[in-house]
Amino acid sequence: MTLVTNEHTGVLLINLGTPSAPTPQAVKCYLAEFLSDPLVVSIWPPLWKYLLHTLILPFRSKKSAALYRSIWLPSGSPLMVYSLTQTQALQNKIIASHLHTHVTLAMRYGKPSISEGIQELRSLGIKKITVIPLYPQYAHATTGSAKFAFLSALESQHTSFDYKFIEDFYAHPLYIEALATQIENSWKKRSRGEKLLLSFHGLPKTHSQQSDSYEKQCLNTAHLLAERLHLNKVGYEIVFQSRFGFQKWLQPSCAAALKKLAENGCQSVDIFCPGFVADCLETLEEIAVTNKKIFLNAGGRSFHYIPALNASPLFIETLFSLI
Repeated sequence: MTLVTNEHTGVLLINLGTPSAPTPQAVKCYLAEFLSDPLVVSIWPPLWKYLLHTLILPFRSKKSAALYRSIWLPSGSPLMVYSLTQTQALQNKIIASHLHTHVTLAMRYGKPSISEGIQELRSLGIKKITVIPLYPQYAHATTGSAKFAFLSALESQHTSFDYKFIEDFYAHPLYIEALATQIENSWKKRSRGEKLLLSFHGLPKTHSQQSDSYEKQCLNTAHLLAERLHLNKVGYEIVFQSRFGFQKWLQPSCAAALKKLAENGCQSVDIFCPGFVADCLETLEEIAVTNKKIFLNAGGRSFHYIPALNASPLFIETLFSLI
């Protein structure tokens, strides 16, 4: 093994996180941390803490655990499995390029934590790192929260790095090409649907009003992708998913759009989630199962979910270019 010196560099990949097991208790622990982040939920803290621990966690944990069980892989949570695969693929790319850079994975919520990722890089004597949150589009609740946690961990460990923090990569040419290639590869394997839906994670409108960059970046990604795929305006739709709570969220919603398409006579759709770079509960269950049922029950006949980028070669090239 090569001795790591201070001249070596590091990469810290950060994704959202996942329960450690598809059980109510593990899901409860994960959701408690996730939903306690004030950048995720902006309700008055005393009221939210009461609602979270008396109403939401006791009921949502059991329901969510069942959903996680339905998509759980033999080797673990899909998000963790695919994120680790991305990490190893990027490390392999770096080694093949004869660079002395160590890649580690951290999760904003759950394990391995951002603090643990920093400790790993410190233990190798690394002083210069690139931090890449695996969110192509910037939002305070995702990238912003990851940055806050990263800086807080540095402070608590009395550590300093010469670091570069990647805020977004929503319009990166390699990222757009990776998305387009993923869709084109799917279309080569099966007949193309009448409509392509591009589904992004939604946000409460109050979050979007605080910083309108997220919605604009989602739209920008979608338009660049449509241009690359030579789609006209009737060939695709941009939708938002994963609504939670009672606040108004970004529109149109994925579920409502699918229902409307089917009721208006659309028989087949393809759906792809450009903002999710690794398959997870929101893609494998919410989109590929629940939203499929919505479309078929409303009269549609063919629904095809196109998998996330995961460790596709072009996406690994994208990450490599950000270092």
